This record gives sequence, structure tokens and C-alpha cells, in this order.
Amino acid sequence: MRKLIAILCLCMSVSASAQAWFQVSARCQVNAGQASCAVYNQYYRPIYCRVQGGGTTYFGMYMNGNINGWVRPGANMFLNVWAQNPSRDPMVRAYANAQCRF
Repeated sequence: MRKLIAILCLCMSVSASAQAWFQVSARCQVNAGQASCAVYNQYYRPIYCRVQGGGTTYFGMYMNGNINGWVRPGANMFLNVWAQNPSRDPMVRAYANAQCRF
């Protein structure tokens, strides 16, 4: 009975750590009309990522976006937000927070 409980506890702890979320850095670029952030999968297995991010315009308007999905090895996932009127109120800042798991 003790062996069964020990094996059950071990299996539960291994599966919980295998599903843990980890932070992934996102690279962001800004031009007048859009803010774009990319998450790159540097691992040899596909990862499932959720990305929250956005951009800020010159006059302080916030544009937010969310995306989630699988990223294949060596591939990117992009999050884009666009300014409503880039000629008068261009994008000046982009940010993203990405969390992934195997």
C-alpha cells in the first residue's frame, strides 16, 4: 500500500511539473502604424504559448491584444496591434508578456 501511494505521489508531481508554465521573451518592433511582438520557439518540441501585449500611441491611447496557440520548433508566433490614425497619433511603444509550456 505504501508503494502504491509513493508511486501515485511521484506520478502526480512529475506530471504537474511537466505542465508548468514558463516565461519566454518576446521581441517587439514599433513603426508608426503598428506594434508587432514575436515569440520564438528555440526548443526541439512544440510549445503552447499564450501572449498578452499591445502598444501605446503618442497621445497615450492603449491598444491591447491576446493570442494563444502552438508554436512549432524554430517557428514564431506574432501578436500585432494597429494604431487607429497613424499619421496623427503614431505608435511609440510595444510590450508583450509570453508564457509557454510543453
